[in-house]
Amino acid sequence: KSILFVAINQLLATFDYTRYFEAYELAMDDLRDYRFYANDMLHLNETGVNYIWDAFKHAYINKDDLKKSKEVAKIMKAVQHRQMGNNIKAHSSFLKTQLKQLDSLMVKIPTIDFSEEYAHFYKELTSLATK
Repeated sequence: KSILFVAINQLLATFDYTRYFEAYELAMDDLRDYRFYANDMLHLNETGVNYIWDAFKHAYINKDDLKKSKEVAKIMKAVQHRQMGNNIKAHSSFLKTQLKQLDSLMVKIPTIDFSEEYAHFYKELTSLATK
């Protein structure tokens, strides 16, 4: 462990654009309780990983990009949505809303290709029209 810290300090001193993220310290200090560890008691479980990921996001990702990330995640979750029951009107409204949100995201984040997601919602919407 001490060799790693020496290497980290050398990298930080050599490159101006580097920063040290204290994931190890978070795991050792904040996540001491075994409820944050997997059954092997060595590796962090999902809760522990999410704790460190959350700290990383807030340290290195700006708020605007975090907001965009949440919007993308919401669309990805919506792609997994399956229609329950026979309420075609409600499902059609859901699909139209997703297409509008995708239109907005494609303007906000033109570097991400949302064509598959767009095609998915559009195909479902057109298939409802034939029912």
